[in-house]
Amino acid sequence: MKKIAVIDDNDVNRKLFQKFLIHQYEVKLYNNAIDFIQSLSDEHAIPDLIILDIMMPDMTGYEVAKYLKSRDSFKHIKIIVCSALNSEVDIEKAEDLQVDDYLVKPVNHQDLLLSVGQLI
Repeated sequence: MKKIAVIDDNDVNRKLFQKFLIHQYEVKLYNNAIDFIQSLSDEHAIPDLIILDIMMPDMTGYEVAKYLKSRDSFKHIKIIVCSALNSEVDIEKAEDLQVDDYLVKPVNHQDLLLSVGQLI
């Protein structure tokens, strides 16, 4: 079963994404990027795809994407940004970091499933 990590500091968003995905994927929830980054030391915890919020304390989603894409052992991980930020600048910044898709919150569950299905 494919693994998805959801990294979002909002509990409601994490649980909603889990509800959408749990029937088809193994879903692991993280309320901050630091815990997620630390989990990568266990190679069995490395996900196939990440659903990533941008605005989080301590480490932004942009910083997470930059970290992952700059390391050979993690750059294969697909990234879907799900953020309330919807300006062209925000979307271009994510694209420059080589994220695979950008969905604006509130996310329609059909759009999320379609994006995930196309990437993994």
